[in-house]
Amino acid sequence: MPKVIVFRQKGDWKKSRRFLKRCSNLSLDELLAEFGVTDLFSMIVAADDVTHAKPDPEPVNKILETLHFQPQEALVVGDAPYDILMGRNAGARTCAVTYGNGKRQELQAAGADYLIDRFTDLLTIEWD
Repeated sequence: MPKVIVFRQKGDWKKSRRFLKRCSNLSLDELLAEFGVTDLFSMIVAADDVTHAKPDPEPVNKILETLHFQPQEALVVGDAPYDILMGRNAGARTCAVTYGNGKRQELQAAGADYLIDRFTDLLTIEWD
């Protein structure tokens, strides 16, 4: 059964998002520590941890292999078509979120299994 951990960030969310997109492992570790949420993550894979970035499945596969999960046990959540393609390429289910960077039509065209408009909608997804 999937678990969802929700936390609220301090400060300007848009500024934090821009920072997250550009960060390396070191800066991401520092950001998570600043918000006091480091212990909520079993594993973090950043762009400098893989040879092939999204939409290649390598980031998802690395997590699945390390944590001993099968693709069908995973749900990849993303706000851009390349997030959805990365999850699909790994054989995982995918959930597109409309409150990020991607447009609804682009996310649907990428083939997301689920499409949600609010983060809390993740709790309504039913799957085996």
